[in-house]
Amino acid sequence: MKGADLAIDIRRSLVWKDADGRAKLGALAQARFTAGPRLFWTARMLWLGQRAPDGMRTAGADSLWIGLDAPVVLSFADAPYEAVCSRAVHVPAGREHQLSFEGRALVCLFSDPQTGDRSALGVAAQIEPRGAALTSALAIRSIDVLLGVVLNPSDADAERCGLEQALGLRNLPADSDLIGRCVRALDGACGAWPSVEHLAATTGLSPSSFRRGFRRCAGVTLKRYRVWRRLGSALQLATAGASLTDAAYESGFSSSAHLSSACRNLFGSTPSELLSRGERL
Repeated sequence: MKGADLAIDIRRSLVWKDADGRAKLGALAQARFTAGPRLFWTARMLWLGQRAPDGMRTAGADSLWIGLDAPVVLSFADAPYEAVCSRAVHVPAGREHQLSFEGRALVCLFSDPQTGDRSALGVAAQIEPRGAALTSALAIRSIDVLLGVVLNPSDADAERCGLEQALGLRNLPADSDLIGRCVRALDGACGAWPSVEHLAATTGLSPSSFRRGFRRCAGVTLKRYRVWRRLGSALQLATAGASLTDAAYESGFSSSAHLSSACRNLFGSTPSELLSRGERL
């Protein structure tokens, strides 16, 4: 993308015709809010901060980066001169990429590839395997919901459902049967994780039937769910003030190094990096 074209795209992406939207952006410029991981559910994490990751990164999760007050510029290691510039850009898992952002509020929705979120977004955003910008309508809907999350924090379940609806994502976890209740019960068992046989027995299913039902409900396998829940627990504890060592042990990791490695593999960043990118907010 040429420099002149990039400038045009940036100006267009900053246009907000709706008066209420412009008012929210004005409030955002004056707001003070806490940066770091904001929401965790099943195999998704919503992160809020100011600065994009430094340098080239590769993550095991898909990531949807949304600039609330400025566009995000995305480039890939294998195509450094083909930048994507938009208020919302999607990065597939496993792609080495770099982001730049010069606004005040940056949000990222990380999700496991098993959830199918990439396909759900692709219906409206025409996302290609190399990554792409979301359509203007989808970007505006998601920004509107996220501005509410930042400016007027409410019940986590309401925020989660609002974001799923805005982006057209599947509601997770499904809660129509015993599997759904089992998923919620596991949220409090990050350190001492029950065996599959024990979990299956609580639902009256065989281990194989339980595994299939669990994936339908949670959107991911039990193994992947465990990774996300442990990381979610550790990051929430660290956000609340716990040391990384204490957060790691409380969440079932053998050490802070083990936690950092798992976090980098999934999110492309260490816990310290995820928690520090908002220090100037």
